[in-house]
Amino acid sequence: IYDKNFKLIKSFDMKDTKEEQYLQNIQYSKDNMYAFFKYPTQKKQNVIGHVDIYDIKKGTLTNSIDIHSKKDWETGRLELIQ
Repeated sequence: IYDKNFKLIKSFDMKDTKEEQYLQNIQYSKDNMYAFFKYPTQKKQNVIGHVDIYDIKKGTLTNSIDIHSKKDWETGRLELIQ
């Protein structure tokens, strides 16, 4: 987190994983950061990716939501509506 002069105010580590995945999108609300990760191929139980939700003030992971699809090639997208 940076101030208006781009000086670092606070930082935190994102969840580490051994799975091959790539960061597709990050969106913010007032207190949370939503990071959408996509897998290159479909995982078990038709999972194509996941959204990790971080509490910005505490710098902690609060939730992780799997994104399901019955087709490996299907695209996922994260849109935060406030």
